[in-house]
Amino acid sequence: MIIAVTEEVVAADVSPVWICRVSESGSFSETMRLVFCYEWTIINILLIFPLTMDLKGIERQAIMLIRQACSPYGILASSQDKENYRRLWARDSMIAGISGLLIGDEEILKGFRNSIQTLANYQHPHGMIPSNVQPDGADLKLSYGGLAGRVDATTWFVVGTCLYLLNRGDEEFDKNIQSHLIHALDVLDRWEFNGKGLIYTPLSGNWSDEYPVQGYTLYDNLLRLWGLKLYARLYNDEARCRQAQDIHEKIAVNYWPDLAQKGNPAIYHPREFEAEAENNYSHFATSIDPTGYNTHFDAAANGLALLLALTTEAQEKRIGEYAEGIFEDVGKPLIPAFWPVITPEDDKWHDLKNNYTYYFKNQAYHFQNGGIWPVWMGLFGMGFSRAGTPDMAETLLRAWLEAEDPEQIGFNEYLTSDTFKWSGKQRLSFSAAGLIFLTSSINKTYNQILYTD
Repeated sequence: MIIAVTEEVVAADVSPVWICRVSESGSFSETMRLVFCYEWTIINILLIFPLTMDLKGIERQAIMLIRQACSPYGILASSQDKENYRRLWARDSMIAGISGLLIGDEEILKGFRNSIQTLANYQHPHGMIPSNVQPDGADLKLSYGGLAGRVDATTWFVVGTCLYLLNRGDEEFDKNIQSHLIHALDVLDRWEFNGKGLIYTPLSGNWSDEYPVQGYTLYDNLLRLWGLKLYARLYNDEARCRQAQDIHEKIAVNYWPDLAQKGNPAIYHPREFEAEAENNYSHFATSIDPTGYNTHFDAAANGLALLLALTTEAQEKRIGEYAEGIFEDVGKPLIPAFWPVITPEDDKWHDLKNNYTYYFKNQAYHFQNGGIWPVWMGLFGMGFSRAGTPDMAETLLRAWLEAEDPEQIGFNEYLTSDTFKWSGKQRLSFSAAGLIFLTSSINKTYNQILYTD
């Protein structure tokens, strides 16, 4: 709701509200700021009335962008013909396709089906799915990664394909595609390396390809878990179901260390686990490797953990409180992809500044180092909605729209978290999907479609 005040608001602890200035007649004249806390003492209240957004109008912009990005071979990363963004990227196309399922748009769903087929056509003999491909014309462009392969190309393929088949009931397509799913799941099994249940992602091995994350990454393991659960449901595969149950336990135990779990055989790194369990976590860890835990906050990973019901009520509360702390740090209720930022004074700066392909983009508050990515913000909001807090999605969406013209959304790659300037490529399909994730979270229209129970 909107609470209109004339002079000042004294904040103590409370639920999200919009603070606005109104004219004497009571008409809306100026949005002042969006705040997120728990209880309010309000001075000089003028009126209280519900705040509405034109969700359909906002959503329509995202739908049109993704439709424009649909090609005969799938949903392209961008509707603009710039660099390699006119290619079919596995991650981007699966995310955009899933948003098409959420809104039931037949044109996007046709692009989704074409994306799945194209990625399957170019699946590597070892089983991994292409990071990106451009099959049109005589000059085929095909990549399975740069300096490292992309684990999340394969995991998103499994998730997206299973969701498409579960929702669409396309039996003929199913017959052609199941062998590709089996092959993809098999290579993910091999990427465990030690056969203990969690896959190991190399440096630069997923979407955050210029950020210092590697090892048993939460994000990649949650995507694989989701894919396994969906595959087991789709094909009534008891072995994959048992595998998913085992991995679910390993993730729940390892990425939020708790002394109550001391001695649990599922623990990967006992020495570091016990040390981290003393730290009273506020969110899931980003990754685990032989040197220990990466305890930065990963918005996509924590969003997935919430979405896939790996959290207890106490953990959901702690993550929500941590998000509020980020809002305070950033100055707006927006969620960066990773937090806190890495600066030249931090130990991880050396790893960060030397990890890039063409030029360095990860200055503090930029790109993957504190940049605010609409796609992962959408996933985070959807996770909270599944956990019973749809207000988070509404809070994030309002703050996003406050940062740009809601009548002409740019759907950029990311927003800097210091100056709030849009940066990276524009008109991106997965940024548009992030908006649809948020609107679907507000409307609560996703659960049966995503099979997150």
